[in-house]
Amino acid sequence: MVNDIRSMGAPLPEGSRRPAVVMAHGLSAVKEMYLSNFAERFARAGLVVLVFDYRYFGGSEGEPRGRLFPAEQIEDYKTP
Repeated sequence: MVNDIRSMGAPLPEGSRRPAVVMAHGLSAVKEMYLSNFAERFARAGLVVLVFDYRYFGGSEGEPRGRLFPAEQIEDYKTP
């Protein structure tokens, strides 16, 4: 959660100690737009994968919808 805005993604397995990759689309696309192809390959290779939508996009919260600020997208990646 960033600034009280919840980003939509899947929770990481509790107690997991495996390598992980966090993925979001570039700019204004959402997680359903072809990221699953990459995520599935990473998962088959044994990585934990978290795919999320940036705030204001897709399943994530925030208003106004579709607002694009690259600095905020970087902050979304840094938020646990």
